[in-house]
Amino acid sequence: MTKLRTTFQQDGFAIVRDFYTVAEMAEFDTALARYVAEVVPHLPPDYVFHEAGGGIKSMNRLDEHDTFFADFKRHPRVLQLVAELLGTSATQIIAESLQFFGKPAYEGSVTPWHQDNGFQHYAPPESLMLWLALDDVDEENGCVVFARGSHTLGTVAHVPSGVLGFSQTVKEPPDPLLFPEVNAAMRRGSISLHHCDMFHRSGANRSARSRRALAVNLRTTRAVADVEKRARVKAEAARLLQAEQDA
Repeated sequence: MTKLRTTFQQDGFAIVRDFYTVAEMAEFDTALARYVAEVVPHLPPDYVFHEAGGGIKSMNRLDEHDTFFADFKRHPRVLQLVAELLGTSATQIIAESLQFFGKPAYEGSVTPWHQDNGFQHYAPPESLMLWLALDDVDEENGCVVFARGSHTLGTVAHVPSGVLGFSQTVKEPPDPLLFPEVNAAMRRGSISLHHCDMFHRSGANRSARSRRALAVNLRTTRAVADVEKRARVKAEAARLLQAEQDA
């Protein structure tokens, strides 16, 4: 067993520094700028969410509209790494939804405590999120905060959060004495990978720097979603979106 997989199993998350090169990151910037300019204006409301100040908060399912992002989430390099952490072969890994998280300078808002499986509802919970830092990220501009070891609690009940784009939250955050909070500060081009049952959150962006990221959910072929539970999550997300449009 590799050191990275051991860390992932024990802590519920792992960080790989400088996973992408400077040249590769320039390609991400170009593709993202093209997507925002050419694709975003034609997307339905549930694909793009904005902060109160107008900056892009998040975008959903980029891979459905752009081959660059579709290729990114299914790249053999990504699938092989995820397979290692989930203890299977690359052929047994399925890349699901690809999202962009914006947190613009000064207006990036808080993301409440949650587990990804509070939205996805996979059983067994053989899934993780790969999170790529498009900017240097730290506590000041709203890096992800993990509760180390909290994935061992399993998937817990979630309740509506009232937050557009993150419609679910846990009833209670994990005990920080048992599950210490870890700021996932990373340089641009680094990635974090966290288990779908990992409790995590992020703070507001209080800085003059953006905190952009791409995140893709990957699972094994054994992980099957509970359709009814997912439908309830989608219904709450739709309710929040409608309320925003009616306001």
